[in-house]
Amino acid sequence: MNVSFLMMFALASSHPSQPFPADAARQLITNDAKDFESGIECISVDGTDPSPSLMATIKKSLPLAAPKSECTAPSQYVIHKPSGKHVPIISVYDFKQISSTKATAQYSIDAGPLTGNWFRATFVLSGSEWKLIKVESYMES
Repeated sequence: MNVSFLMMFALASSHPSQPFPADAARQLITNDAKDFESGIECISVDGTDPSPSLMATIKKSLPLAAPKSECTAPSQYVIHKPSGKHVPIISVYDFKQISSTKATAQYSIDAGPLTGNWFRATFVLSGSEWKLIKVESYMES
């Protein structure tokens, strides 16, 4: 096998995504998601519903938060099915540990076509918990 191919593969996979740690997801989701007009936020972690324990923790800060499965697909206006309200969906994804004490992740707040904000977050490992230290806005290309 070609050595340059192996090097390219190693570089491309050097920081693969991993399951989103619950402590990091909670911090990112509750960081600035408190003032939406509907009062309801739909939550997605790695493209699916948060675990029941994470959802319970999120609801302590965002009592009307709902799992992604209670909302319509983001390719149309996001609607919370039980209430019929137009709501944002907060998605956290792409958690990558880039060193033994540092990780990055992506998150977005989206409400339907032509809407949305995208962010890149940085975490540091403090003991056994990830701590959110920086959030930067960016545009996906």
